[in-house]
Amino acid sequence: MSIKLILCASILALLSNVTHASNHAHHTNSEHQVSNNWMFGYKYQSMDMEGNRDGTDNIDDREVANFGFRVAPTSMWMEMHMFSAMYHASNQWSFMVMVPYVKKSMEHLIIANGRTFTARTEGIGDIKFFTAKEITENKNNSIKLKLGVSLPTGSVDKQDEIPGGRQQLPYPMQLGSGTYDLIPGIEYTAWKGNIAWGSEFLWTYRTDNNKRDYDLGNRYEWKNWVSKRANQWTFKLSLNAHLWENINGDDDELNATLVPTADAGRRAGERLDALVGIEYDFGKLGAFSVEAGNPIYERLDGPQLSTDFIANAAWRFSF
Repeated sequence: MSIKLILCASILALLSNVTHASNHAHHTNSEHQVSNNWMFGYKYQSMDMEGNRDGTDNIDDREVANFGFRVAPTSMWMEMHMFSAMYHASNQWSFMVMVPYVKKSMEHLIIANGRTFTARTEGIGDIKFFTAKEITENKNNSIKLKLGVSLPTGSVDKQDEIPGGRQQLPYPMQLGSGTYDLIPGIEYTAWKGNIAWGSEFLWTYRTDNNKRDYDLGNRYEWKNWVSKRANQWTFKLSLNAHLWENINGDDDELNATLVPTADAGRRAGERLDALVGIEYDFGKLGAFSVEAGNPIYERLDGPQLSTDFIANAAWRFSF
């Protein structure tokens, strides 16, 4: 099934849950929301990409030449350190800031002579601010409406020494969007005893072109999870859908015929990830969690690098 259809179905399902929950709005469960409460967190995220794909088919790195390119990306490693703070102003309102530090490394193959080289970049990514409004909450479920704003604090001017000298790096190697982005969303959570489940939809909307005359295209995310708590342990399964559009416009300093990562018309795709996670609650010392998995479906407007493995680790505490 297409990720687009799944995303449309998710919106309808969430709206249906909103309607259902609103009939029980007079119930309140203070255990799930605390006023004047701060929560701080650190999250480490890693993604490994290996080999090229066009559509749903894997292709050999040298076959990238069949698309008219002289250089093929062969693998990529992305790492992010995310620092966050959340404030629950009341039972209904919460505010959050997220500050990422990003590292990227991409291996390349010069198809004609078989030589390889690596491009690297790192720095602060786009800082995001979120506000969430609890519209209903009762003993069994809750609905939150969200609105985020992403600031263009991540660089879109990153360069590196590669064959041919120091050059502007392609789109996937930049650290941010370069644009002010709006991120509306909705989250549904339900619980019964030691079982909890939920669904969240986020839409990243690019408001304008950046200073290099392009925008990254809109992005859609639908995250679903179910978890079970056993004493201090929580076990979690997640199924996350991602859809992203092609880049609008292009960077004049990039040669779109050299390598596919510089082609603005070959950046769209959709992916469905399955992950398993575990968390341990240390009480006043906070909670530590790890999560890992890989795509079970991926379609790319390629050639593009295919995602191979995803891993997260997080620490959070509140007072």
